[in-house]
Amino acid sequence: MLPSKTEKWKKWLQRFVYAVAMIMFLLGMLELFYRNQWIDTYRRELNALNPDLDQPSTRKKVLCMGDSFTAAPNSWVNVMREWHPELQFINSSVPGTTILHANLMLQGRLEQFHPDLLIYQVYVGNDLFDLRYPVNWGEIGLMRNLYWSAANHLRSLAWLNYALGQFKRQIAAPDFQQGKVDEGEFDPLKYSERERLYIQAEPTLITNQMHLIGDRGNDSYTYGPCLSEFLSTAHAAGVPVLVVVVPHCVQVHERYGPRMAQLGAQVLDGIGASAEYRFLEMVRSRIIRGRQSIVINPMDELRACEAADIPMYYLHDAHLNDAGQRVLADVIDDQMTRYFETTKLAVPK
Repeated sequence: MLPSKTEKWKKWLQRFVYAVAMIMFLLGMLELFYRNQWIDTYRRELNALNPDLDQPSTRKKVLCMGDSFTAAPNSWVNVMREWHPELQFINSSVPGTTILHANLMLQGRLEQFHPDLLIYQVYVGNDLFDLRYPVNWGEIGLMRNLYWSAANHLRSLAWLNYALGQFKRQIAAPDFQQGKVDEGEFDPLKYSERERLYIQAEPTLITNQMHLIGDRGNDSYTYGPCLSEFLSTAHAAGVPVLVVVVPHCVQVHERYGPRMAQLGAQVLDGIGASAEYRFLEMVRSRIIRGRQSIVINPMDELRACEAADIPMYYLHDAHLNDAGQRVLADVIDDQMTRYFETTKLAVPK
């Protein structure tokens, strides 16, 4: 006897419910593994940025964490390695990450390396964006909105998307240098796709993060405690911290504001903002008194070079170019050297 239509629908419904239940179970397990770092999900990046990681060394260790500013091939970390071969710089940065991801990694990195100093780089341009992805049904496609909505709750999805993106780039040819050129005239269509997407999704992102206004001001109430947790974890391990706050290009020179506007950004008071912008003030407010922590603000040095007509950022990307990275390295090096001298662990310049 052939099954009736009702029985067929019941069977398909059961399969659908079972499939959904399995997907939810697998996502839940992935989230548990990711949030507890039962598997080091960023081990690949650690190995790639530190080719001599397994070689024994008696040098003092400086653990570096941050996003793409620190993970870039021309990063300040590599500059510091040139300047200080007597130190071992361990680069544990991951592009596209923020304080949430840093907190997941920190305890394991401290236990693994026992560093003498921790340098943590943050960025006023997208640290709050990665804390909460926006939803913009009018400007962004359906799948992107659905992904960002889910990733706001299931953080492992953001990691999975990042990992798949890295795999795809390896197969199709690396595209890390997209937009990172300083030749020709400015063309919005040549700008970094990631930056264009962020601005398209949230045109007020730059100003709101810089000055902590609107919904991004509310996000700072999440960011602040997370940063305090990060510092407390380091201090509990007896590791002093230098927090480096990289400014957005529109804060550094007036040439960048009109470029961002051409991309669709609503930039207010960019170059006119004082160095004491609210994002920086928020970071400084989280420094635990009586603990060895310093906030490094390279704004003045970057502005001085731009005033001398030396661009610090790429023409079609919001990241620091080679000259900008070396200026950043010089500012960090000054504070790091002062720290080692103060603690009588002198490091030659």
